[in-house]
Amino acid sequence: ATATHDTGYEHLYLHPDVTVVGGGVSGMSAALEAASAGAEVALIDEQPELGGQARWDYACSFASQNYENRTGADITALFRQAVAAEENITVY
Repeated sequence: ATATHDTGYEHLYLHPDVTVVGGGVSGMSAALEAASAGAEVALIDEQPELGGQARWDYACSFASQNYENRTGADITALFRQAVAAEENITVY
C-alpha cells in the first residue's frame, strides 16, 4: 500500500525478508547474497541509479581476484545487471 503525504513523499508498507539500505557495491552484494539464499529483498537507495560512488571510479580498480583490472564503473555495471536479473530483489 502506498500513501502520499502533504510533504510530497510516498510512504510504502513493505514486508520483505531482508531490507538493504544503500545501493552501492556493498549493498548490491548483500542484496544478491540474501536473494541467492531465497530471501525476498528490498534494496533501497536515494539515487536514481544503483552503484554509489563506484559509478564514477574510472581511475582505479578493485583489487580482487574476480575484478582485477576493472574500474569501479565496470564493476558497478556488472552488479546492476545481476540485481536486475534477480527476481527476489525489488529496488526502491
